[in-house]
Amino acid sequence: MYKPRSVLVLVVLSVGVVHSWDFAVVSGKQIDFFLKDNITHSISSDQFNSLSASAYDALHNTLMFVDNQADNSSVYRYNFTSNDFQLILTRKQIEDIAYDPVKDLLFWIQERIIFSMQLKSGSRNVVSNQNLVIELHDEIPTSIAVDSCEGFVYWTNKKISKPTIEKVRFDGSVREVVVDKDIHEPYRLIIDPEIKKMFWIDALSVLLPNIHLRNKLKEFKSVKG
Repeated sequence: MYKPRSVLVLVVLSVGVVHSWDFAVVSGKQIDFFLKDNITHSISSDQFNSLSASAYDALHNTLMFVDNQADNSSVYRYNFTSNDFQLILTRKQIEDIAYDPVKDLLFWIQERIIFSMQLKSGSRNVVSNQNLVIELHDEIPTSIAVDSCEGFVYWTNKKISKPTIEKVRFDGSVREVVVDKDIHEPYRLIIDPEIKKMFWIDALSVLLPNIHLRNKLKEFKSVKG
């Protein structure tokens, strides 16, 4: 049985878009939206079992998230304009998702493999339409993020003997290790395209590390209250 993490945080970094919220916390059957650490509103439904990973699409003003059942995971899209839920796909044990609005591509981690699928309107999101980006059987991938400008998908690998953050092009080519020093157990990852930085959370650190995607300059910021 797949046991998802209980709470996952989505940080909205689309500076050019006006929102009534800054970030969302996905937990149980509910999604809470926050503005400056205060809950502005929530959405929930009894049709869901255990919500986890999420990805925001600023272009279409929708939020995608994963609902975990006993033996599978389903990705839904919530439309903030129509307040509707749409089932996108169902697979086994989806660990995390990321979305590229430029090419309308959904990426997800499933059984140590990164897949992608183009979300064309009205198309059938069946297995035959998905693409295998990269197999990571020797790693433990836990989180993914996309750099839409450069066409790369990044992932965290929390393998104890050699934790890393790596990237590969959307087609699976040009694989590269981005971070392999001063890293222990990375499990959340996000890219800010406005400032061209990548942030991650390390379970064994009280700091919030980040790295510039161009010059690879690494920084560490305190996350203590």
